[in-house]
Amino acid sequence: MHTFPELTRAEEQVMQVLWQRGPSFVKEVVAEMPTPSPAYNTVSTIIRILEQKGFVGHEAFGRTHRYEALVAQDEYRRFSLRKLLGAILVIRFRSWCPFLPRKKTLTPLSSMSCCATPPNLLPPTQMDPISLLKWMMLSAVLLGAWWLCYHIALRRERSFGYNRAFLVLGPLLAASLPLLPLEWPGSWGTGPTTLVPGIATVLLPTAQVGASSSQAAPDWLQWVLMGYVVGGLIVLARLVSGLAKLWLTTRHLPREKQAGYTLVRTGGRLPTSSFGRVVFWDESLPLSDAEAQQVLQHELAHVQQGHTYDRLLLEALRAVLWFNPFVHLCARALTLTHEYLADKAALSPATVASLVTASPAHSYTHLLARQVATRLGFSIPLAHSFSHSQTLRRIAMIHRTSPIRRWKQWLALPLVALLAFTVACERHTEPVAPSKRASSQNAEMPPPPPPPPPAPDAEPAPPPPPPPTANRVYTSVEEMPLFRTGNNNDIVAFIQSKLEYPAEAVRNKVEGRVIIAFVIDKEGNVTDASVYKGIGSGCDEAALNAVRQLPRFKAGKQDGKPVMVRFMVPIQFEPYSAPISNLFGSLVGSPKC
Repeated sequence: MHTFPELTRAEEQVMQVLWQRGPSFVKEVVAEMPTPSPAYNTVSTIIRILEQKGFVGHEAFGRTHRYEALVAQDEYRRFSLRKLLGAILVIRFRSWCPFLPRKKTLTPLSSMSCCATPPNLLPPTQMDPISLLKWMMLSAVLLGAWWLCYHIALRRERSFGYNRAFLVLGPLLAASLPLLPLEWPGSWGTGPTTLVPGIATVLLPTAQVGASSSQAAPDWLQWVLMGYVVGGLIVLARLVSGLAKLWLTTRHLPREKQAGYTLVRTGGRLPTSSFGRVVFWDESLPLSDAEAQQVLQHELAHVQQGHTYDRLLLEALRAVLWFNPFVHLCARALTLTHEYLADKAALSPATVASLVTASPAHSYTHLLARQVATRLGFSIPLAHSFSHSQTLRRIAMIHRTSPIRRWKQWLALPLVALLAFTVACERHTEPVAPSKRASSQNAEMPPPPPPPPPAPDAEPAPPPPPPPTANRVYTSVEEMPLFRTGNNNDIVAFIQSKLEYPAEAVRNKVEGRVIIAFVIDKEGNVTDASVYKGIGSGCDEAALNAVRQLPRFKAGKQDGKPVMVRFMVPIQFEPYSAPISNLFGSLVGSPKC
């Protein structure tokens, strides 16, 4: 299975032209690009990057080259499809632990084109209490809507198997749906994506700076984070304590291997119940043979249908969603649904056929009432006890004969769509800057208008004279300037180490992207550093000062002579958390251009 390097959006557009036209010169590729067409130098640089990645080859014609695609379009399309499916199906461990510290990673410089928008980096390394608070509120809303649907439409229905799956799925969706990469498609509400014209520069990966945790979040948010962790640990401790108590209570009791389960006789010390594939049997109860058979079938239904694993899963989710009252309601409803399923198995035709009583349901309800009266308050933690589970509701459900209304089961489909729509809308909402100045400065610069068409009878304008080579600033040269470490990926890391979040921006909650342009001169010094796009509140000055501290480079060369080369570096200021859906680093799609 062949793999390919990742292509940027600009590189894919150039490849589309080469796939459609076949072998082409640069000027022919520029002519086929969507209007407004990008600069000649921009397309030429992209083609050279594609050649380095092995996508494009060339044939020399004097001093010019004709380029052709070396990778078939169908082959690259199949690779992209496999990569997309892998990203959807393979969920990494850290994706399910969004509040654990993450290590910042920088996009390699070699993968950036000269006009591509750099991808967002991972969230800050510290835990984010504001994002945690958003996740808590959103999960409470989702599970509340799910529980309301169950309570109104499904609670009195006799579709016990469906209700069981519904109650298990609800907390799972509430915990995970806000973390999944659900987002509006980038093409909705936007025009066709084109290369950004007029930018002739080397664009570095984004440098990201965040305020310290003491600046970015108030003290009470840190207490929220601590409270959530402590609450989860308490619920987990109760679960572990219950399992330990069950093991200590039953480890010395005699066991008998049966077909598909293990029978443990308690001798009156424990009630009749089940856990996992073990049935605890109290032989001291005064039961007839028919009643004992019904009780055993009830407990075997718990064992065969795996009800214990449902409860353990929901207990683990309760540790994650302990703050959510609806998860505790789901746990109680699931326990009752398990008893409904076991009662149904105890009154199944195969069991009833072996009984001599005239009214099995009537005698079974009497048996339930008698067992509750004799064993009230005596149960095993986490086990399914025959005599301790909301007996009046179980008796009422046994005598219910209304048909199952199947149409109610289809309510889950529009409900899941509504919940996904809610999460997508929350992610689509962008944080609003507090001041008009910050918003206007952070807006994207519109592309320059296309040049007016020439007059029909006018003489063609003479070509502009070539710029003097002595003071020419290049955007791509044979030998690019080299950072002092020998790796240009370290440029962004150096800038990040010199960045400090301005106190004024923290107070005003200003965030956004600052773009700094600078030139590496013939001696390798950083010169002409200026703000290409700013957001104010001290962020522009902080970014400019960090860039000016860059050490001397190894100068770039063209035709063996030192020349000046222009660079740009975006610097992202993010003191506060993005929407909760953006907690994933690698699963969130690329930002819109």
